[in-house]
Amino acid sequence: LVLKDKTKVNTFANIFRHLKNILDDANIIFADTHVYMQGMDGTHALLFELNIMKEWFDEYEAKAETPQVFGLHCETFFQIIFQNLR
Repeated sequence: LVLKDKTKVNTFANIFRHLKNILDDANIIFADTHVYMQGMDGTHALLFELNIMKEWFDEYEAKAETPQVFGLHCETFFQIIFQNLR
């Protein structure tokens, strides 16, 4: 997964900038055609769903036979992306 366009990098980072205020950890699913996330805040008052098609990225490769699920800490992931924006 590669993003070269700074606007798209900012958009992707902003997802996690705001998501970290809703939940600490999330699972992100990498399928062969898209990236997908779904979750709910701790009070069960807010439900979110994210689906980004592979064409949105400059490079996207997911070659597994089944979608790959990665758990991540939203704050940490945002900081990693944010550091690369500077």
